[in-house]
Amino acid sequence: MPTYTDYFTPDLFFVTCTTVDREPVLGTTAVMHLLRNVLKRVKQAHAFSNLGYVFLPDHLHLLIKPAATVLLDQIIDALRSGFSADYQRLMGMPQPMVIWQQRYQVHKVQDSEDFAARLDYIHYDPVHHNLTQKPEGWPHSSYQTWLERGVYTTGWGWNEPERVQGKRWG
Repeated sequence: MPTYTDYFTPDLFFVTCTTVDREPVLGTTAVMHLLRNVLKRVKQAHAFSNLGYVFLPDHLHLLIKPAATVLLDQIIDALRSGFSADYQRLMGMPQPMVIWQQRYQVHKVQDSEDFAARLDYIHYDPVHHNLTQKPEGWPHSSYQTWLERGVYTTGWGWNEPERVQGKRWG
């Protein structure tokens, strides 16, 4: 059975981006799909590995490793500005709008234990925010990928995981 250690990589970052005033801008399936497409576009322009993600109505978490020639700020700036522009077009708004808080939170993942805790946090966050009762009920995350890899088993996250208890990273 694979473990978190099998997937940990140095130079990995846990990122949280939050909408202004925690407005639920990301709160529809269409907008979540738009965000996923922007993330794919950004990955093509600024190479990085995406080890985990969750999109929630008012924030997102990513576990990403930029390529050696790419800065984390380039990735996040491209994601936020690309999403804002696409969202503006989708909503038919003539003026640019501010969607994201000016600053985002970033934490360099220290080791495989830190990676495990942050990955668990990402996948449990929709349950924590009462958006679903079980992680598999939230389609806007990488949970299914980790379930298929065998790191999670059916039933993981039906109760608050020990690694997540008392943690609030975003």
